[in-house]
Amino acid sequence: MKKLLCILFILSISAACAAPPSPELNLGTLVISKIVVGESRDGSFRFLITGPYGYNHNVFIHTTNGSGSVTITDLEPGSYQISEYITDVNYIIPPPARAELDFNKTTNVTIVNEYTGEEKDIQVFSILDNYMTALGLDLSYNQAGDCFD
Repeated sequence: MKKLLCILFILSISAACAAPPSPELNLGTLVISKIVVGESRDGSFRFLITGPYGYNHNVFIHTTNGSGSVTITDLEPGSYQISEYITDVNYIIPPPARAELDFNKTTNVTIVNEYTGEEKDIQVFSILDNYMTALGLDLSYNQAGDCFD
């Protein structure tokens, strides 16, 4: 009987001294918000998200009353780039946004387009920009797609 009590006592001490469970590490979350300033335009806007380990994913944000968002979960920690595809020369499209993601964190990025009402020549900020930079090329395009130096 003494042996049984001794074993139970040792087991209860071991259980009481055990380290608390560590918090679970969850992958990161990215929330991309889209705002259209000026003449509000509802529609679907396409974005390219690139990141660590060759992450390359297209998402669409559907706007209502000039705004909308999309949430992407389970992303590896690291640097991400968010590029909007050019859809209309009457809007100023910002350069690609950058976001740093970490475990158990949500990172918010807001992309704002301004309506100008005027067609303009613009530099491409899209998937081509990433590949051209990687190749050491610096080409610009006008909205019609004509290449110029």
